[in-house]
Order: sequence, then C-alpha cells, then structure tokens
Amino acid sequence: MIKQNAFMQNPPSLQQKENGLSVEDLPFRVIRVTSLDDLSRVAQIRQQAYGRHLPQFAQSLVLPEPADFEANTLVLLAISKQDNAPLATMRIHTNCNGPLPLEQAVNLPVEIRSAALAEAVRFSVLNSHCGGGGELSSRCLIQSILPYMSCQKSRLDGDLRA
Repeated sequence: MIKQNAFMQNPPSLQQKENGLSVEDLPFRVIRVTSLDDLSRVAQIRQQAYGRHLPQFAQSLVLPEPADFEANTLVLLAISKQDNAPLATMRIHTNCNGPLPLEQAVNLPVEIRSAALAEAVRFSVLNSHCGGGGELSSRCLIQSILPYMSCQKSRLDGDLRA
C-alpha cells in the first residue's frame, strides 16, 4: 500500500480486494508524451524544477531537447487528475539503437555495455502543485522504467539512473 502524502487535499480512495490487498486511486496519471503540446509542458516542468538549483542551466530547457524526439527515448509525464496540471516528468533512454547518454562521460564495463539497459534522465518534479502529488508521482515515474520496457517487449537486463 502506498502511504498518503500529508499535503494531499484529496486522499486516494481505498478499495478492498478479495485477496486482502488494498488498491488506491492515485491523484494523477502517467502518460507517454506523444504530442508537441505535452512536450511543451515537459519543457516547462524541467525549466521550473532545474531553475530552483541551476538557474543558468534552466534557461537552456525552455524548449524540448533533441533527445526527446529520438527513437530510443521515451518521455513520461505525470498529470494531476484534479486539474490536469503537470506534476513531474522523466526521459528514458535505451541502448537498443546506440550507447546511452551516460556512456559519453563514463566507460561502462564490457559486461554491462553489452547488456540491454535503460537510463533515466531529466527527472523533474514540481513541488508547488496544491494537490501534493509531486512526491508520489516522482516515485511512480522511477518505478515505471522496467515495467514499461517489458510491455514494449524490449529485454532489459537492468537500468541506470543518473
């Protein structure tokens, strides 16, 4: 069971299952970004989130990045169910069609380099949303890497989070 965030105005409803497990309706949904409008929302989240700690770098994130359009990437966006506001985003790269971005800075051991991997980058969360879903949505984005890739029938041996 997922713990409720203390700042959540509308706590998730619980439904009991026959096997004794509980299920929560989360206050957000996670979507695969497929439109330019959603990519624009992603860029806004990145700029705001990075602006808190790296204001000069954040200025370079005003527009979607070229990597957002690459075939071996997936951009995810968490959106509030309450008001459709963007909460968090993450880009996932795979090494199916080439090296991971991390490999530009680090030489991976051969046994890792030859494995099917995913790397999560540009992880950005808005903390100012009054629904309180930012922290919970960020956890769901991180946990979505391997299940999503499994659904896409990509055999991944692991994931790298930078």
